Amino acid sequence: MKTNLQEYKQEWKAAGHPGEGGDINVRFPVYIAPSEAEAIEEPKESIEAFFQRQRELFEYSRGRQGADVSAGRQARYERLVNSTYEDLLETRVVFGSPEQVIDRLHEFKEMLGISGITAELNPGGFLPKEAVQRSLRLMTEEVMPAFK
Repeated sequence: MKTNLQEYKQEWKAAGHPGEGGDINVRFPVYIAPSEAEAIEEPKESIEAFFQRQRELFEYSRGRQGADVSAGRQARYERLVNSTYEDLLETRVVFGSPEQVIDRLHEFKEMLGISGITAELNPGGFLPKEAVQRSLRLMTEEVMPAFK
C-alpha cells in the first residue's frame, strides 16, 4: 500500500496539482473492544469470512478477459491466499483496545501519509449488532477525540 500511495502522490504532482497528493483516506476493517483479547477473538469468524470472499473474488477475476495479469497483481494474490489470521491482524485490519487502535492509526498516518480512514465496522457481516454498536461507541468516545 505504501508503494501505491507514493506512486499516487508522484502522479498527483506530475499532473500539476498543488500540495502533496490531496486528502487520502484508506479503508480498513476496524474493531474496538475493551480489551485486546476481545478485539482479536470476537471478530475472527467475521473477518476470516470477509477475506475468504476477497480471495474468491480475486481468483474469479484473474481469468477474466481484460484482467490485469501483472507480476504485482499475482504477488498481491499470493499474499492474500497465504495470509493467516495473524497476518491479517498485522497488515490488513485495525483491531484492539481503544488505546491500541489510537496507536495503530497514528502509525498508519505517519507511515502512509494518509489524511483519514474509512472504518468498516462489520465487513464479514457476522458480528452481532451489539458488538458493532459497542465498537462504534468506543471509536466515537475514545478513539476519535485523539485525532481532533
